[in-house]
Amino acid sequence: MPSCNPGAPHRVCIKIRDPPHCPATQVPLVFWAGANFIDQPQVTHMAAVIIDRLIRVGIVDDNELVRRTLHSILDCSPNLRVVAEAENGSAGISLVELLQPDVVLMDISMPVVDGIEATRTISSRFPDTKVIILTMHSDQTYADTALQAGACRFLTKDCGKEKLLNAIKECSPGPFKVVGHPPH
Repeated sequence: MPSCNPGAPHRVCIKIRDPPHCPATQVPLVFWAGANFIDQPQVTHMAAVIIDRLIRVGIVDDNELVRRTLHSILDCSPNLRVVAEAENGSAGISLVELLQPDVVLMDISMPVVDGIEATRTISSRFPDTKVIILTMHSDQTYADTALQAGACRFLTKDCGKEKLLNAIKECSPGPFKVVGHPPH
């Protein structure tokens, strides 16, 4: 967001994407730096801000029971919402392209496209979406390969709820995203 001068008016266009299945709603708001939001027509600065209070998570795993279990755990956690699930790496890439979640939980061993290749594609094409590998494989070779492919974290499926939730929070961009630039 641009730096604010005390007492100077700024116009902010806020896109609210909650719930995630609804299209973004654009809400123009005006505020004075250091004060509450107010409506003043003589505003000169523009910025686009997305307020995304929930960390949006995609789950990519070929095991439906694992997907449902993760979905239940995450939806019961504050500030997290599962936006979609996919059963293989190819569908996971499509999920990211369509919904652009903040974080994707990715299995490694899946049909069509494996989790390592899907992670490599997502990391290069969608750098704002972070991938956490969540797998049954504990071999260090898998971890090294996944991290080299662009994964933010490597966890085994026996890691425990708190470790998983912490990894999601650490890899996510946070509750606010700033996009666009004010005109000069």
